[in-house]
Amino acid sequence: MSRSKRWAFLHKADYPHVRSLLSAAVVTKPDGGTGVDASDPWSGPAGRHRRGAVPSLMRVSSQHPGRMVTAIARLLDLIWVNGSRARRAVRGVASARRFAAHGDNFTFDPDGVYTYETIEVGRNVDLGHRPVIMAARSRIRIGDNVMFGPEVTIRGGNHRIDRLGVPMISVEKCPTDGALDRGVTIGDDVWVGTRAVILHGVTIGRGAVIGAGAVVTRPVPPYAIAAGNPARVIRLRWPVEAIVSHEEQLYPPERRLTPAELAVLSDLPGSAARPDSSVAIVP
Repeated sequence: MSRSKRWAFLHKADYPHVRSLLSAAVVTKPDGGTGVDASDPWSGPAGRHRRGAVPSLMRVSSQHPGRMVTAIARLLDLIWVNGSRARRAVRGVASARRFAAHGDNFTFDPDGVYTYETIEVGRNVDLGHRPVIMAARSRIRIGDNVMFGPEVTIRGGNHRIDRLGVPMISVEKCPTDGALDRGVTIGDDVWVGTRAVILHGVTIGRGAVIGAGAVVTRPVPPYAIAAGNPARVIRLRWPVEAIVSHEEQLYPPERRLTPAELAVLSDLPGSAARPDSSVAIVP
């Protein structure tokens, strides 16, 4: 088969599927079917032949592409995935020692955003998928046995907004502006949920849980569950008596919460022992 005939055959057999996969905006019709919206400037007649145009929303149609297109797509995907893994591995090895300090069994995403030299991380820590952890002039300290959900943001600084006649982006910080960069401290055994935001000056106590999407602007007590925007304490993980038992099992006496700290926890929701729901209560 000549080159021109071979191209004509491929064009006729596979081009609709290529267009469906790579350049057509496949939409859902009112009757539940799928198709190309003729009113869509990207997929309609006017946009069908636009070179280099990529729709804002792409879906794969219910029709299966030809075998050749599938084989090529699988090969390209394999190359892409393996290349991405190799790049991430190399970047991770090159970046790990840039942190100010980190303990054993420390896991971080090389594609995250970090101000490495201002971040201290403890042992057995997982910083999650693509976090943003930044502090230009302060410190971010993360304890042991901490885990993050995806895309957590920690900001250890702030900007001045009090200068008249100057755009905020042009305001320079002075050495005396320490109150604007107070850093962040996260205690041991903390779980930070997906896309939570922790702002400067915040201390998160040992054993706390930060809900997904929370914006933490104030300190969080030990073993508290905080959520919302701005985040507030919902309750303690356990009653105070259970917290004391938990501390005795995990920490030496010198590291356990003091009586004064436990007294503060006793004023929070969930501090009292809850009745066992498995036991029937007879009136």
